[in-house]
Order: sequence, then C-alpha cells, then structure tokens
Amino acid sequence: MEAFGTLRRIVGRSIGALPSSLGIKSARFRVAARIGYECIERCFTPGLLRQQNEPAAIQASNRRRFRPNIVTLQKRTVTVNSYIKSKQRVADHGEVLTGEREVNAMLDLVARETERIESRFLEPACGTGNFLVEILRRKLAVVSSRYKTNPHEWQRNAVVATSSIYGIDILQDNVVECRVRLRALIARFHEDALNMPVSPPLAASIRAILDLNIIWGDALTLKAVDSGRPIVFSEWSPVNGSLIKRRDFEFHELVHRRRSDPPSFGKRQRSLFGDDKTLFDDEEPPLVSDSGQAVFIPQPVLDHPLVHFLEIGHESVREL
Repeated sequence: MEAFGTLRRIVGRSIGALPSSLGIKSARFRVAARIGYECIERCFTPGLLRQQNEPAAIQASNRRRFRPNIVTLQKRTVTVNSYIKSKQRVADHGEVLTGEREVNAMLDLVARETERIESRFLEPACGTGNFLVEILRRKLAVVSSRYKTNPHEWQRNAVVATSSIYGIDILQDNVVECRVRLRALIARFHEDALNMPVSPPLAASIRAILDLNIIWGDALTLKAVDSGRPIVFSEWSPVNGSLIKRRDFEFHELVHRRRSDPPSFGKRQRSLFGDDKTLFDDEEPPLVSDSGQAVFIPQPVLDHPLVHFLEIGHESVREL
C-alpha cells in the first residue's frame, strides 16, 4: 500500500499542474487532485498492487495497463475546469466563463426570484448562457411541477418563462450558442413533461422570443454590434389567458435615466380613448412613490397588438 500512496501523490501533482498551464486559478488544483485520487481508487484493484520485488515484465505490463486511465483522466480534468475558450479571447475581450458551482451559488442568493415564472432577468455579458440556462432551468422545473398534466398551460407558461430571460454579449458566436442552449433546454423539458416533441408553432415562438431577447450588442455603449443602433428590448406580458402583449423599449432609456431629469418622471400616458384632455389638465404633478420619490415610467418606442402565444413566431407579427 506504500506504492499506492506514492502513486496518489504523483498523479495528484501531475493533474493539478494541468489547469495552471491554462491560466486557471490555483484553487482548482485540489479539485483535480481529488478527481485523480478517486480515479486511482476505482481503476487500481488490490490484485494489481503487488510487492516491489515482482518480475520486471509484470511491472512493465502493469504500467502499460495503467497509463491510458491516467491520460483519459487528465483530458477530462482539463474539460471540467475550462473557464476560457482561448487565451486570445481573454486578451481581446476579457472573456472568462462562469463555472456551474459559482452560477448556482449566486442564483441561490435570489432563489425565490429564479423560481418565479414571470420574474425578469438580464445578463449584460451573458457569454454562452451559463447563468441564463440555469435560471430558465429553474423556471421550467416550476412550470413542469405545476402544469405537467395540462399541455396548453405548460406551453403558455414556458413561453412566459422564456420571455423573461434577457442577455447581451459582444461576441456573435456566444449569442448564437446561448440561444441554441436555451432552445435545447426547453425542448428537453417539454419532452420530459409532456412526453412529446415541441410543436412547430411553439418552436417558432420560442425562437422568435430568443432572437429578440438575446442580443448581439455592447453593454457599455448600449448599442447593437451589427447595426450600431440602440439596443431595443421587448417586454412580453401575458394578458387574458393565451394572449401576449409586446412593447419595445430602448435600453439606454432604462439605464441612463438620471434623477435630475424631471420632465419624463411620472409623466402620465395618453388617454386610451384618444382624447389628451383630462380632468387634471390645469396641473399635472409628477407621480411619486410612497416614500416621496419621483417615479419613472418608461415609454415604449413601439407598442404591438395582442397576439396568441403560439403565433409570436409568425413573420408578420415579428416585423411589426
């Protein structure tokens, strides 16, 4: 068993050194070493741990037998601990992906919100969607637990959950991969819960929502990368059962509003009946909260008509 202990230390050191060469934090050494020890315990049976005085031919045979397992483990360890796609992307864009453990630890701080189907989340540097995928996974788990026996309600609430996920990334391939991962997650939950594949109308609606919610843009300039125009987000609100209301807002209007800009704060919207005159025309004080602070009510740049949640993907609807 002395040889076994020595082998554990050697493999632990060799595996632990791999992430360091990739620029990974040294804190991951212990994880790699632990995986190495567990692998040795599984792969090396007591029958193979002979005394040191065995013939050289048997020792050489054992070394050949052990080596593939260690190499396979090294490759797997690099994959598990990979937080970057390439050093060049880190240098050019500061891209470092967030690990699953960190994602869950942070989302657990707002666990109630992640389990509210309609609660909205924005990730301004979403990468390939590690945060957004986990948020949507938690939401869909709630949808399945509540509406597994009702396909129509499951699909409607899955659309609502999907429409609450927003992301921005400056790299186009990340945006594409994020959308693909989210669609694949929905398809998997749909099949597990309802025991059938996603219907074409639902798939089209999901795709249309994600195309509008996961944006190829720059969260610093608040502009789209391809067009250079301001980023526009769509608000999706369920109305009267199966209908969805969509309103478009420019992102910079939501985040760059200053407290010193009183004109738009609390400004009343126009009358639904087309008459701008109201009983309060003489004086129109700004709306205030219970604490006395001015309330900012953002105005949409485009207001869309109501649409059924299975018709969001129609081209005529998307181009409105």
